[in-house]
Amino acid sequence: MSLIIEGSDNLGKTTFAKKLIRYIWDHDKYPVMYSWMTRPNEETFDFCESYKMMLNPYTVQDRFHLGALAYHKNKLSFSSLNLVEHWIENCGGLVVLFYAENESWYENYISKDKRGNLLDIQTLCKANSVFKRIALRKHKLHPMIDYAFDISEKHFPSDTAVKFIANDWIRKRREFIMEILENQ
Repeated sequence: MSLIIEGSDNLGKTTFAKKLIRYIWDHDKYPVMYSWMTRPNEETFDFCESYKMMLNPYTVQDRFHLGALAYHKNKLSFSSLNLVEHWIENCGGLVVLFYAENESWYENYISKDKRGNLLDIQTLCKANSVFKRIALRKHKLHPMIDYAFDISEKHFPSDTAVKFIANDWIRKRREFIMEILENQ
């Protein structure tokens, strides 16, 4: 039931997550927390089952399964991707994807970032390219995405978009919880 925010570095995922959480705290009073996923160790992380353990009905998740497609070549199989997306969908989760359609703008933007990046610019640009193909439905696996935002030129989602997505997630969580209660 997590609300999952995906995309390459420096596109506003964390800022968006914090806006969502603030909106939910202020308007819904539903318990919600922020969680950030580091890039997993390819030797120890199960690129299927480990995602299932991380799903949480109270979490806005910064990075999740789609990062495996962008940063970990051949680690998330088609069948595993389908299974992870089935878990997300069945528990009322949403997936929001940030990408930069203007790749030269993105490369220039991250090269000027003073905070520094954990990965080199070439790796981040390749990752953005994968996220862009996913957002435009040109990736070979066609992962499930509920919302996609092109952040080129820093066109960040509006407060209206934050409210809409937060309310959609709240609605899906309530439906999921009601279904659980009805089946008890």
